[in-house]
Amino acid sequence: MKILKIVSLGFFLLFSISCEKEKAQKKSDFEIVNQTDAKFDIVFTQELWDEILRKAPLTVDTKKNTYELFESLSTQVEVVDGPKEVLNGKNYRFDFKDFGGEINWNNYLNREAVGNFKIYFNFPALSEESDMRVYYMSWSKQSSKDDEVFGNGCGYFYDVTGYFKKEVFKKGLLLHTSNYRYLDLAAGRFYFVNYTKEKIQLAQVTLTDSSLDNRLCADRL
Repeated sequence: MKILKIVSLGFFLLFSISCEKEKAQKKSDFEIVNQTDAKFDIVFTQELWDEILRKAPLTVDTKKNTYELFESLSTQVEVVDGPKEVLNGKNYRFDFKDFGGEINWNNYLNREAVGNFKIYFNFPALSEESDMRVYYMSWSKQSSKDDEVFGNGCGYFYDVTGYFKKEVFKKGLLLHTSNYRYLDLAAGRFYFVNYTKEKIQLAQVTLTDSSLDNRLCADRL
């Protein structure tokens, strides 16, 4: 497993297609997908585990066992459809509680439409001043066509904290269904890590598509 502390240029450029944040959606505009009763294990590679502990403040006792050291961070993921209605004209809000959850695009995408949609990540229990870190574990195989590389590769995690704070948390993450770019860009697991005085708060958000398993890495955490 390779640690990339700075996001690669290609990865950054793909993320940079996010546009200005749209007007806030009313609660009634969202179809709620509640996963707060689902149980998700804490899953890291050793390299990511070491990275998260290394960033912890000295007041955190990192020698505690996993479930004493970490506490779940409640998460709301809003998925907003674009003008081409690739989500059949619906907006979704996923409520995750027990260390995160999964969004399987096979359950939501309109395969007949080609267009974009946006994702917003919200953490109701945190203040805007929280010093959160964000990591991305890629599940998208790399491929190339006409000298252009697609996918972020297998066995890599990226520290995307700076980009999320500057762009994604403010404007959302823009994904496109053309040529499965939504998978090439963001298939995998996002780790949202917030440090308190004695605990490490964690949310894991997995983005996948069960209908396109052949485009995903064989070994996935």
